[in-house]
Amino acid sequence: MTRWIGFWKMASESSELERLSQEIVDSQSHLRGAKSVESFDLATAIEREIGEMEQQRNKLLHDMASSAVEDEQRAAAPGASGPGESLQLTVPSVAGSTESNERIGIIWGRLTPEDVDRARQEVERHRIEALARHARELESLDAEVAEVDSLEQAVDLFMRKFGATAVTA
Repeated sequence: MTRWIGFWKMASESSELERLSQEIVDSQSHLRGAKSVESFDLATAIEREIGEMEQQRNKLLHDMASSAVEDEQRAAAPGASGPGESLQLTVPSVAGSTESNERIGIIWGRLTPEDVDRARQEVERHRIEALARHARELESLDAEVAEVDSLEQAVDLFMRKFGATAVTA
């Protein structure tokens, strides 16, 4: 019973963490939009909201890590059911493999907020690289559009100068 409570608490916290992270990403997109149209008051308000959400996310990460450590300490205390109980408090048996659950529990027991931040930074780096590739591709397409526009202007100028008779002749 206790292990299911730990599981649902962890699932709820993970869901909240995902929601906060998505809201931060969405707000960062809105921030870029506000800055692009030079709405600096709106940008300042969005930056403040992002800061608050990041604080909430960091607190949640800290609480999740603390909860995992407490569960492990509680299981290691005298009177605990036995080795591996702390792992079962936070990671219920899904596949029925005790060895698999222990490995998962060890990973979660060693996962730190710094690990999550490092992963987040890597994802952000990949995102920035993708945006840069996208920007280069848009520049290339803009250059092609400019070439087509130039051709259209040249054809229009030719038609005005020489008229339709030059085309039919």
